[in-house]
Amino acid sequence: MMNLLFMSLTDWVTGSVIVAVWCLVLFPLRRIIFKLIDKRLPKNAHAWSQILLRALRLPIKILILAGALSLATHFFPLSEQAQKVGNALVTILIVFSGVIFLSRFFVGLFERSEERHLELRNYSGMSRGIIYAIITLLGLMIVLDNLGVSITPLIASLGVGSLAIALALKDTLENFFAGFYLLIDKPIAAGEFIQLEGNLRGYVEKVTWRSTRIRLLENNILVVPNTKVASSVIINYHHPEKEMAVLVDAQVDYKSDLEQVERVTVEVAKEIMKTIEGGVPSFEPFIRYKKFDQFSIHFTVILRGQEFVAQYLIKHEFIKKLHERYEHEGIAFAYPTRIELVEKLKNEIKD
Repeated sequence: MMNLLFMSLTDWVTGSVIVAVWCLVLFPLRRIIFKLIDKRLPKNAHAWSQILLRALRLPIKILILAGALSLATHFFPLSEQAQKVGNALVTILIVFSGVIFLSRFFVGLFERSEERHLELRNYSGMSRGIIYAIITLLGLMIVLDNLGVSITPLIASLGVGSLAIALALKDTLENFFAGFYLLIDKPIAAGEFIQLEGNLRGYVEKVTWRSTRIRLLENNILVVPNTKVASSVIINYHHPEKEMAVLVDAQVDYKSDLEQVERVTVEVAKEIMKTIEGGVPSFEPFIRYKKFDQFSIHFTVILRGQEFVAQYLIKHEFIKKLHERYEHEGIAFAYPTRIELVEKLKNEIKD
């Protein structure tokens, strides 16, 4: 009896010493190694190496504890049932460390993407939740499988439940993935002026996980589901650049000197480009004659604005100035007289 007690006490002491040495050596060693590595790594918090280092800190601690527990179950004189419980705890700790590592690593990668694509911040909370949920669920299934619990019914239940949730949230999920496409492909971005089908035009305020908010020129907010935006034909007036042509149609009388018309019109256009806010001073305006009409010669004046909304003031001031200059130069804008209208009507009646 004394020999049995002595052997048991010796096993407890031996096991305690081994576990203590394991912890006293590996915990300080872990701290030293991480400090040395940290000094040699770039200080950018979103660098790959920093993401990996942050993801490993806590899991390494848990793995050291799992190793200590495994040594304890091996060297301590425990009952068979106690050893089974100890081994199960070791398994849980190992899987738990893996779950923490993967969660932190993938969240770190997402944060790294956020730094480069600020629009992804609209998806920040939901994306983190999805990452944690998926990895935790996988970890739970691994633990249950290692403990001898059948996960087949759980997988079947999850499949049925996922299908039910997907059907219930069909529109929400469609908008979520459409919004993710808009953020990654970047056909539009916050601050850009766009036009959607149906002549809907305005500045993009924000692309969220469900909808795109557009501030119309009337200063109202238009909320469009992401699926509508993703499937719509989009004109982005900020690509490939903000500057755009401003076209003004006009017509002059057949008796006009076209060389004089071109010279005067271009002079007025150049003045507008240099003096009106939103014009492009370096741009050289020009005109293009288009066609002979019944009462006039048509042409288009090509100016340039710094962005889409600049065209309204440019056209406004150009038309005023051109009218004033034509009056001064004796150039007549074409308009049908009453006699000409009567003749046109007679011809139409004959036809």
